[in-house]
Amino acid sequence: MDQRPTPSSGNSDSDRPSRGGPRGPRPAGGRRPAGPYRAPGGAARDGRPADRRPARGGEGRPAEGRPYVTGPSAERRRARQEPGNDIQRQLALFSPEILSPRSLTAEKIPTVIARSPSRHPYFFRKMLASGLKAAQPGDLVRVVLEESQQTLGYGLYNPRAEMAVRTLTRGDVIPDEAWWKAQLGAAVRFRKETLGLDQQGDAYRLIHAEGDGLPGLMVDLYGDVLSVEAFSLGMYQRAESILDILVSLTKAKHGILRPGPYAAHLEGFDADPFGSENAPESVVITENGVKYEVRFEEGHKTGFFCDQRNNRARIAEMAAGQRVLDLCCYTGGFALAAAVGGATQVQGVDLDEDAIAVAKKNAKLNGVEIQWAHADIFAWMREAQKTGQQWDLVILDPPKLIRTREDYEEGRKKYFDMNRLAASLVAPGGMLVTCSCSGLLSPADFTRVSGYAIDNAGRSARLCEQTGAGPDHPVHVRCPESLYLKVNWFWFDEAPASPAASRSARVEVEDYSEQLKAMGIED
Repeated sequence: MDQRPTPSSGNSDSDRPSRGGPRGPRPAGGRRPAGPYRAPGGAARDGRPADRRPARGGEGRPAEGRPYVTGPSAERRRARQEPGNDIQRQLALFSPEILSPRSLTAEKIPTVIARSPSRHPYFFRKMLASGLKAAQPGDLVRVVLEESQQTLGYGLYNPRAEMAVRTLTRGDVIPDEAWWKAQLGAAVRFRKETLGLDQQGDAYRLIHAEGDGLPGLMVDLYGDVLSVEAFSLGMYQRAESILDILVSLTKAKHGILRPGPYAAHLEGFDADPFGSENAPESVVITENGVKYEVRFEEGHKTGFFCDQRNNRARIAEMAAGQRVLDLCCYTGGFALAAAVGGATQVQGVDLDEDAIAVAKKNAKLNGVEIQWAHADIFAWMREAQKTGQQWDLVILDPPKLIRTREDYEEGRKKYFDMNRLAASLVAPGGMLVTCSCSGLLSPADFTRVSGYAIDNAGRSARLCEQTGAGPDHPVHVRCPESLYLKVNWFWFDEAPASPAASRSARVEVEDYSEQLKAMGIED
């Protein structure tokens, strides 16, 4: 889930930037950093690990004698964690005690009854018939079929999540500590030995949820730091033990853990990020010869977007002698790759002011000159369009625009609008590389939307290639919907834009629904 600030819609009532992203205020009820892991940038009391139980001090204060250790945004987070606020009451989050660390080997395994088997790596709540009262939040449970009492598998249970059971094993295999070590070890060997990612750089996805048979868990390796995102309750409870195993399997010295961005709404828990003793607030990584600073406290997701590694390498290969525009550039991923690759002119644009600040630092790290703009891309592209500016290579990599099925229509309209504007900025004979990380938007639908947007801009182009995330982001055959990243490479004709169509492209489309339906893009 991408948490970057979302550009305002081309047809919204206001073009003012959407500050702070879609997350909104953090609810109360979060786990306080304690034990061998603590908030990035802080320090444990007297340099010793503290008790691993959550500290409870009331009204956002630390428990007596136990410091509340956090990173730079501690005051903002504490202010949002006052007990009894509206969000806390609405979400009815789990108490901090529920978030306490758990062993990887369960002493007791409750049984829950499923009405029918599931081909997916999870059982939705409505698929479960009985046995729910015996299981506690985060328990490892055995799932059996109601009719035959056949064991369907074992998974982690959360009564408040729609995905009530996230399956770890199928059949009679019980996931104990030995199983966890084997599963994690297989994932690490795949990246290191099969893919040889250590030879390409020191940053990549180490664990990719369902793709590695560990739904609810994502782990990225950044130098000697493991950055963990746990977006299920059961994985969050076991994250410290998982980190211990991963540290032993890699060269990592530190681990940092944060809950998924929508864990409060989807899983019923929220917590501040916390990390191992002396964990750094940031690291400098190298990817295909390009240096990037990764900040764990302010960064989105696990701190960086490793999924675009191969696509950034392709841009670097194509960039020599080209004018390059990187829209929604974040901390400069594509822009830096292009500049290091020999581009003659590079422009980066993003709505996130903090990300632009890091991008500027990254440019200095690599000794390259890049123009940066802190702006909403819709307003920025319209202005560039008015002044007749064009680039040989335009990359459009927006944050996730479709998070739920309710967002589908509005998100699809935004993709259409931003691609239509981006197409007008591509020079004749140039290329548009347009991306979508919205899993609910199918590759076919994204291709239709982006293709029709180019045509509506009065441009003629060919779809040359379709790529996605790198092989360190595998997709399980039982969960094809996790194939979320779509990257379309459009090569534009040498002919300039049609004057009539170009004028039309500058006119705001008042009713996107009718526009899309007229072009055959139906739900």
